[in-house]
Amino acid sequence: MADKKITALTDLSTGVASADLFHVVDDPTGTPINKKLSVADFLGNLPTGAPVGFSSETVTTASNLANTTNISFVTANVEVDLLDGTVDGQLKIIIAGSATPNVEIAEANGTTADVAFEAQGESISCIWNGTTSKWSIIAYGATATGSNIVGTQDAS
Repeated sequence: MADKKITALTDLSTGVASADLFHVVDDPTGTPINKKLSVADFLGNLPTGAPVGFSSETVTTASNLANTTNISFVTANVEVDLLDGTVDGQLKIIIAGSATPNVEIAEANGTTADVAFEAQGESISCIWNGTTSKWSIIAYGATATGSNIVGTQDAS
């Protein structure tokens, strides 16, 4: 492998795992030394406030929400399922686009397992706990006006 250029290697694309390794040249302007860095260590040591990209999907049919995207825009009056997350601390935001869907959370932390959106633009934000293997709803977003400050979603 010593005779290959990094640019000639096969692109990993979307198959990145937390145990995968980066090649790092430490101290390139002083005494350079080759080192390895795991994806998990890289992401865990980003500076506070570092921009992190979010990926999204648009869901138009009854289906399982992708567990590889951060944001799901549900644009049909359908039931969708939020299955297990992929990594501890994973954030999932579900937004009622041009519809009022129902979301069933397969592994919910607490009593709320189903959320019925009642207005376009409502949302829920969930975080995956890898230790308990459960989603926790951490926020409800609303477009409703008046005194109903958490929106009109029905949660059960």
